[in-house]
Amino acid sequence: MLKPLSILRKGLSKVSTEGQIPSRSRSTLNDVARMAGVSASTVSLVLAGKAGTRRISEDTHTRVHHAARALGYTPSLLHRSMRRGRTHVLSFYNGFRNREPGDLYMDRLSSAVEHAGGRHGYDVLVHCNFNRSPQETYEFLNGGLSDGLVLFGPPPDDTLLSLLRTSTLPTVLISPSEGQTGLPSVHADEAAGIALIADRLVAQGHRHIAAILAFPGGSKDAVRRYEQLRQKLSGIDLPAIDYDGDPQRTLERALRLSPRPTALFVWHDRLAYQILEACDAMGIRVPEDLSVVGFDGLIWPSTSSHVVESVQVPLEDLADAAVSLLARLIEGESAPLQETIPVQFAPGTTLGPPFAIHSNEG
Repeated sequence: MLKPLSILRKGLSKVSTEGQIPSRSRSTLNDVARMAGVSASTVSLVLAGKAGTRRISEDTHTRVHHAARALGYTPSLLHRSMRRGRTHVLSFYNGFRNREPGDLYMDRLSSAVEHAGGRHGYDVLVHCNFNRSPQETYEFLNGGLSDGLVLFGPPPDDTLLSLLRTSTLPTVLISPSEGQTGLPSVHADEAAGIALIADRLVAQGHRHIAAILAFPGGSKDAVRRYEQLRQKLSGIDLPAIDYDGDPQRTLERALRLSPRPTALFVWHDRLAYQILEACDAMGIRVPEDLSVVGFDGLIWPSTSSHVVESVQVPLEDLADAAVSLLARLIEGESAPLQETIPVQFAPGTTLGPPFAIHSNEG
């Protein structure tokens, strides 16, 4: 028998005011049905907006909505997504399986993916647990929580990649390593960016240039950028110094090269700012004594007053292209296998002609 609405409201008042600590258990459809004095199917129809007043009375509508509000009930997104086959959620996963505090690059990229997802009507689930095996990671990513995956920079030999290639989960890679085929990807035009750096170094008169790379056996991105720059600087030697974990010691090794370099290419901006701090500590004037150029276009927190001359990788454009491509794949539309995003030179205060060195040599 249905309860009079006045009695129901009185009961709801008690539910919302009595007790010191509210229950933390999630209210269910059956809880709403019991409180409203109707069946669970009636509650489902009413809350889904599928019950017209001709089939279910206005009084019953009111009871159900009052009960749902009192219990703080909302329909299960999991059940709803199972019925519809969509969650309207995208996953974002860092293929390097590492997220350090203060990592400005990943913070900016993650934020850009989130904003792009919102513009395309998706929420974004950022995965931060890197302790799972590749198989466990794949099962979690492909477990129905999201409609598709944006995967950043996975190593070329990553087992996760081979699992995703044979999966039905729509996946788009951001900045994949060379040789990663079989999955759609977006990447910045790195070669064009390196060409911009080479042109500016030569135009400023630098002929003695060195490169500071990652730890020995470290990032393949560092090696690739070095090789691209070496090819562009045809006829100019480009000795490479591996970063050893100490910016000042690394800088000292670079400056002991013969001939002494008048400019340094540092494979990414975070390290470039650390090199600038080492220059300050050693009394090396930038750019009068030494020019420094980087890559990425991010201004990292630093004690240096300089802004690194760099190539700007448009992370927002990368993210938007990746999410747009992924949305098309989710909808079953045709999409390009690869998309290249233009880069541009980011002027700073760390590149100038090698006046001081030439003066000393004269």
